[in-house]
Amino acid sequence: MVVSKSPGDYKLQAWFEEEGDVIDQQIIDIPDDLAAIDLSLDIIPSTQTVTAQYNMGTGTQTLTTFTGVPPEWFSFDQAGLNPEIATRSFGGIFASNSKATSEQIFSFDNFSITEIPIVAEPEKATLFDRWSLPRKDRPTAMDLGPNGRLYVATLFGEIYAFTIDSDTRTFSQELIQTIPEEENGRRLTLGLAVDPDSTSTDFVLWVSHSNGSVRNGAFDSGKISRLSGPRFTQKEDIITGLPRTIANHATNNIDFGPDGKLYIWQGGNTDAGTANTADTEFGDLAEEPLSAAVLVADIPQWKNNPASFNGDVTALRGEFIDEFYARKEQELGRPFTEVQVYASGLRNTYDGVFHTNGNLYAPDNGLGVTGTAPPVPRLSDPTDR
Repeated sequence: MVVSKSPGDYKLQAWFEEEGDVIDQQIIDIPDDLAAIDLSLDIIPSTQTVTAQYNMGTGTQTLTTFTGVPPEWFSFDQAGLNPEIATRSFGGIFASNSKATSEQIFSFDNFSITEIPIVAEPEKATLFDRWSLPRKDRPTAMDLGPNGRLYVATLFGEIYAFTIDSDTRTFSQELIQTIPEEENGRRLTLGLAVDPDSTSTDFVLWVSHSNGSVRNGAFDSGKISRLSGPRFTQKEDIITGLPRTIANHATNNIDFGPDGKLYIWQGGNTDAGTANTADTEFGDLAEEPLSAAVLVADIPQWKNNPASFNGDVTALRGEFIDEFYARKEQELGRPFTEVQVYASGLRNTYDGVFHTNGNLYAPDNGLGVTGTAPPVPRLSDPTDR
């Protein structure tokens, strides 16, 4: 704005005000005999900056640039001020002579708001080509190890480690059978994650698995096991007693979060709250404190003191979540922090992804057939995802 506190004395001022407080300002003198001046504001939403510019006939110059401008000034905030207008961003001009001792005359030759599209640099073309590894027995989860090998879990517990040469499209593989060997039979294995502390020469696999029957699975048979040692032959069951229905819905995939904790995608015991006794469905078990949820296991707590970590999360029939944690606290003589409910009310969320914005995103498998309807033909894969 052009301001004058005394006759014949003119200054150019850029003023950044928020809720009545002056955040920043810049003032310069301008010639008293100046006939005209062009003023402009260059507003850039991507950087949340506003640059005040002026031209006194010798070219455009920058007066100042304001940073840290609130996002709602760029119309990012919908209906923050007026729900009918749906923005807090306004543009306009005004003149005031409230402190003048005599009438003042101002003139404006033109006023406009112009949108200037930002021309982005053309993206470099990324070429994709597809080729496949030989089909294994119903793969369910995979993760890339720090040694460059791809680890793939299959439905009943076998894990394949692939060493892949993408240039020659050749590979070698190693079969890891620790889960079925240590469990004396097949296990419904739906989750696999590489420990974030792993190195190329010393690393650990975490696996989620439950009873291996696809039609008569044992309730609360879900486990989170840690595989280590040569060829991952050393198995430790870190968490036990996770929910499992007789067929569909079990302990699904697992992911380490940015906090180093292990996030467990746990299916529900019901069909969105309803029992379903149709063939290869859920049975009539009610939901449990840790079912139908995303769980978070404090693995850093286990790493700091494995002996003090209590991983048994078996719930009593009909026990509510507050009763479950109260019982565990009474049993241990301390708060039970090992496994917590991160998000609940999810029918069968199989997996998710952590975004750089701090949020965790995941799809949820929708409501299926409910009640005691006749058997519905299904694929042999019982995970219902």
